[in-house]
Amino acid sequence: MSTLKEKKILRLKPQDNGATKKINLNDDEIEWLSKNYPELNLVKGEDFDVIKGNFIFKASFNTESKKIIINPTGNFFNEYLIEDQYEIEIPMYFKEKSTFPPIKEIGNRMINFSLFNKINPADLHINKDTSLCLCSPILEEYYLPNEFNLRNFINNLLIPFFYSNSYFEKTRKRLWKDYYHGFLGIIQSYKNIQRPITSAKILEVIDSIKFFCAKDAEITNINKFNSIKEQLKKKKVKGKQSCYCGSNKTLLNCHPEALEGLQLLNMDIKEKKITFDYLLK
Repeated sequence: MSTLKEKKILRLKPQDNGATKKINLNDDEIEWLSKNYPELNLVKGEDFDVIKGNFIFKASFNTESKKIIINPTGNFFNEYLIEDQYEIEIPMYFKEKSTFPPIKEIGNRMINFSLFNKINPADLHINKDTSLCLCSPILEEYYLPNEFNLRNFINNLLIPFFYSNSYFEKTRKRLWKDYYHGFLGIIQSYKNIQRPITSAKILEVIDSIKFFCAKDAEITNINKFNSIKEQLKKKKVKGKQSCYCGSNKTLLNCHPEALEGLQLLNMDIKEKKITFDYLLK
């Protein structure tokens, strides 16, 4: 039986959310949420539930293992200790092309920080719809290796994301190298997919690139996937083409790590002898 207090269960009006599949938290997850994050409310809705409120966390960074330490005790890596909070909203349904729900920072702290410091919101991994990009879509399975559960979602994705943002606000430095935003980040992150890689995973990656190029085209009116498609068909990707971000530089000189991912993807396609014309139409 859940220990979540009745006063924390509110009601939402039904709304059109475009959800493909509702996420139902079990009693253990609800109890864990109430115990560890009492400022987060479970908001009950007719279509889907929402987790909403102040997300308060304490974490540090182990410079040796390069891992986030949640709720450290003593003076453990005190130099990197951060206690912070963000006002968030998590509608409990799976977002499109994802294994976890969308999340927004509704206190506008990150947006205001980006505006005040003249930083592109995308560089803070804020999407155009103000939702947050927690990781590369093609690497989600490494953060959530089994079916979605709330504890892994918060520990493996939410805390590292907000910890990184808080540390950047404080120092203007990053503790680890971020991926590029959008489809360029997907291409870049291809280098970090675990090996050996299957043909099915390669096709999944291509489909993801295609999907996020289409999302980008809704804003720019230019679908960059057509150009990427031509590069993947070539015998070798050299990186002399114009960068997909719209700069006047070559991909090699503008987003070199995306070029490395594209080259590796091109080689894997050739090695696996993949025919994927249906995907590239």
